[in-house]
Amino acid sequence: MNNLLGNMTEAERQLIESTFGTNHDVDIDSAKVQRLEQFGYPHYYVLQSLQDNRPNYCTAGYYLLQMDQNYC
Repeated sequence: MNNLLGNMTEAERQLIESTFGTNHDVDIDSAKVQRLEQFGYPHYYVLQSLQDNRPNYCTAGYYLLQMDQNYC
């Protein structure tokens, strides 16, 4: 595991570390929420999943969009 984290940039490491615990204080990016809605997720479900840090496809998709340097 340490080897995997050792190859990451500081921004990637912070993003992964921020996914553990609660996300109630995290600013949710509305553009990424809209993108997930385009994939078929209901708006309320996206917000609730992110706020509760639920381990599901919705939160995984959001964090993958966060990591994508070419998005937004």
